[in-house]
Amino acid sequence: MRKGTKRRKLTKEQHAVVAGIAALHEKRQPLNISAVRRNHPDLLLKTYRVKPFWGWKQAIEAAGLDYRKIKVSIPRTIVCKVCGAKRMRLDQHVRFHHGLSPAQYQDRYGTRVMSSDALKTKRIDRKAARMVIPHWEPHWSPEYVLDRLYQFHRMGIPLHPSNIERQEKRLYHWTRHFFKTYDTALSALGFDPSEVRRARPKKKWTKRPLIKAVCRMKARGQDVNFKAMHRRDASIVWIAPKLFGSYDKMLKAAGLDPRKERKQPKAKVPYKTKDDVIAGICRRKLKGLGLNQKSVAKGENRDLPLYNKARRLFGTWEAAVTAAGFDYSRISAHKNPYFNRARIIEEIQRRHEQGLPLALREVRYGNEPDPRLYAAVLQLVGSWPVAVEEAGFAYAEVMPSKAKYPTKRAIIKEIKRRKRAGLPLSSGPVTRGVHADAALMMKARKLFADWREAVESAGITYDAELRQKRKYPSRESVIKEIKRRIRHGLPVNANGVAKGRYSDPSLYVNGRREFRNWQSALKAAGVD
Repeated sequence: MRKGTKRRKLTKEQHAVVAGIAALHEKRQPLNISAVRRNHPDLLLKTYRVKPFWGWKQAIEAAGLDYRKIKVSIPRTIVCKVCGAKRMRLDQHVRFHHGLSPAQYQDRYGTRVMSSDALKTKRIDRKAARMVIPHWEPHWSPEYVLDRLYQFHRMGIPLHPSNIERQEKRLYHWTRHFFKTYDTALSALGFDPSEVRRARPKKKWTKRPLIKAVCRMKARGQDVNFKAMHRRDASIVWIAPKLFGSYDKMLKAAGLDPRKERKQPKAKVPYKTKDDVIAGICRRKLKGLGLNQKSVAKGENRDLPLYNKARRLFGTWEAAVTAAGFDYSRISAHKNPYFNRARIIEEIQRRHEQGLPLALREVRYGNEPDPRLYAAVLQLVGSWPVAVEEAGFAYAEVMPSKAKYPTKRAIIKEIKRRKRAGLPLSSGPVTRGVHADAALMMKARKLFADWREAVESAGITYDAELRQKRKYPSRESVIKEIKRRIRHGLPVNANGVAKGRYSDPSLYVNGRREFRNWQSALKAAGVD
């Protein structure tokens, strides 16, 4: 606390908030804004209801805590209120799984949160070059925006919107994002927006300080023409006509020539004729500089005036180099080595012999790409599949399969692996559930007659797998359960077993499967 300043007494509402914060801190609970909003929303609401504006940062300080040392909680997922699923984002989840748009989901369940705190944390730009004070919250929120604006006010920084946008563009952006208008945020802080806007700091220029400022800029080597000055300090541009009559008269009063400041002198044209261009090309050759098109136009030692004038006078750069007496085919470092169809076919066959992939994506972006080969194919052949076919290979065979299980052998191998791992092999658990593998099921049905045939092709009895899944896999287990129900006074008639308070649908279904109907099952158990 600064000397000479008195600590303000807390009101009754503030004391209640401070006591709540202290209790949470003793229990080692997180105290960042998003965690408190999630776990103790009433406490956060009390804090921002205090008038004049108090804020969560000041409440933490009033509780005697250091904001940098409080416990912070940043959940990686958010829970869907429809099905309870945990996702980092809910917009795609509710659209595809529940048929709701994000707006419908928000209106129905009264929430505006559609992404997790961990995802929002990426929005904080901690490495921003123009940041007045460091961030103390992990991500942006309406409460944090208000706290940060109020902290600016406490530091004596004007809250005029243009000033905040100039000081911290991200803060101004999130203020408009959460509050729609900047004035709404100012009203929430207890300030009058009209007074804040009227209090915009202005420079009061007079003739003498203005001339000194312009001369100082000129001495530093800065441009003082109208456009550069408007970009650097617009107040000078607007006040100059009022003090001197025009911007040019202000420059004259500073001892500067407006025409020289306004129009930069044009550089002398070094190449005017064809002879000048040829001389420039020979000069580059003597200096050992590259004469290929890329070196002259884009390289480190580029010479754009020479390149542009050569194209204008000779039509192409290659024609200009040829006119200078050089063979451009030997000069160009980027001439495509695949200059005819024979060279293209030869290269494709070479790649196949060395075991390199011939798929289009591998040739362009793979571990050993050859973009020049692809470019030559497009120019001379037309398409990559046609070039592969001309080289004597079936393109369908060289294309890598995108399927997870491309062949019957791969499917049988996966079924055996599931058997060794003790995973279920009946169609239900493979299609859905914790151990589901829909790709395996779909490909097996495509390559085999059905899933049963795929399992039996792996040397596994499918009926045995189904019995392992059943609660009552044999006749003996069904009869035993019927007798147990009779001993305990539970119903054994069809309706009582299939549905009702004491039902056992598994017993009813397996009884009918083993004995063809429920009456036969009862007779086998000795029940009339």
